[in-house]
Amino acid sequence: DMVLLLKERGIDDIMIGEGPTMAHPKDVDTPAHAFESLGYRTLEQRYGVRCINVHERPFDRVDLGDDVHLRMNRDLLESDFLVNLPVLKTHAQTVVSLGTKNLKGALDIPSRKKCHSADPHRDLNDMISRLPHVIPPSFTLLDGIYTNARGPGFDGKIRRSNLLIAGGD
Repeated sequence: DMVLLLKERGIDDIMIGEGPTMAHPKDVDTPAHAFESLGYRTLEQRYGVRCINVHERPFDRVDLGDDVHLRMNRDLLESDFLVNLPVLKTHAQTVVSLGTKNLKGALDIPSRKKCHSADPHRDLNDMISRLPHVIPPSFTLLDGIYTNARGPGFDGKIRRSNLLIAGGD
């Protein structure tokens, strides 16, 4: 639906980027299967969007302040506008992240690991709160039609919540 809304407004250069969490960074079969299963290949054929696995693309070092540097996907950093479409779920290691934690998917694996520091001043809450400061203008639409409590794992409790939460900040 988001692709259709963007196309209806004359936006033709659309890229869908995913940074799947995988057991092994060299695993190309799992993301390829996910892209096919999620219908991304159909979107490419039908609407001309580009779908990328961020792990197969370049990363740039970004300065997040206070001597914090991470590597973020260059495609995202060079975008004119970002539409962030996370699923609404709880996370055992954050207080409230809403759509901000979803931006962590644009980081390379070593940067993701760096976000999980035991240092209470550089924990996951602190690290993800820095990410919006380096991204292009954006719009976030949290998909809470179905929500996942006790996440982020696959053993969470899924329930129908019928929520959509949107914002540009």
